[in-house]
Amino acid sequence: MTATKLGPDAFKPVRVAATEKEKIAAPTLTFTQDALRRLRQNKAALLSLWVLLVIVVLAVVTQWWSPADPNAQNLAYAYLPPKWGQWHIPGFDGRLNGVDLYAQNRVPKAVYFLLGTDEYGRDLLSRIFVGTRVSLQIGFIATFFDLVIGVSYGLLSGWLGGRVDLLMQRVIEIISSVPSLVVVILMLLVFRPGMLSIILAIAVTGWITMARLVRAQTLQLKRLEYVLAAQTLGEPGLAIAWRHLLPNLSSTVIIQTMFTIPTAIFFEAFLSYIGIGIPAPAASLGTLLANGQQSLQTQPYLLIFPGIVIVVLMLAFNLLGDGLRDAFDPRTDR
Repeated sequence: MTATKLGPDAFKPVRVAATEKEKIAAPTLTFTQDALRRLRQNKAALLSLWVLLVIVVLAVVTQWWSPADPNAQNLAYAYLPPKWGQWHIPGFDGRLNGVDLYAQNRVPKAVYFLLGTDEYGRDLLSRIFVGTRVSLQIGFIATFFDLVIGVSYGLLSGWLGGRVDLLMQRVIEIISSVPSLVVVILMLLVFRPGMLSIILAIAVTGWITMARLVRAQTLQLKRLEYVLAAQTLGEPGLAIAWRHLLPNLSSTVIIQTMFTIPTAIFFEAFLSYIGIGIPAPAASLGTLLANGQQSLQTQPYLLIFPGIVIVVLMLAFNLLGDGLRDAFDPRTDR
């Protein structure tokens, strides 16, 4: 096989104007813009974001407009299966085991329940809206305490360092050694069962993970050159933490926040399920699951629909959190 030699005529010089030599072909992006671009490329995270927005909007809007009164009881309509108008959709036609319970209970034709009713004749769809709203409220309030206490505590501990950091970490270890369930039971001895006791229990123990993450990141960031330069220029420590450290901690804070919300929702559902959470007749996803479990063999829809809602919430928040973690990690190549 002979080698082909290229002559000088095979090469043509490329002439580039002087103004074009230093031009950057791709547009410059800030860190936030690049993170949003990465997030938009993650289809699962983007779909989860839209699902969460729809659920939050429905939970808020139904506070003023609801298909029915979630606490109104009508024993004549007890244990009615789902029915979607006059559509004969299997599973949503008002029949259970082949029996039309709407006709059997002499329910007017204009009256139907999209997701059925419970043992007291209460509309399940309206109670799911209320339960979702209560669970989201607890999740967002827990996130507020997580941000205020966890970020401040972790930032202060990591920035001061030394003996102060050692003492603050021992306090965290003492608090984390007490199980959250024990804290809730202690709160029930002081307050009545309800949202207040759950929120206080989360406020006492829920910020520990955030504080540890923020402290670890602060210990790394405070040794970087721009922090040393700010200290050399005589900038106060509080100003350095606010202007330089906190913006660089935003990715860690945002990601941990997205995992705090589903943790709080599941914690509330667990407490309500075992009977020490939201008291009756108020609804939450945990109480709906507990009530549905009692009649699982005869009316499975009472457990299935609240279970679907809490599963969708858990998956959506976790997928969105994974997407945000990939988006805010500059080492991730997409």
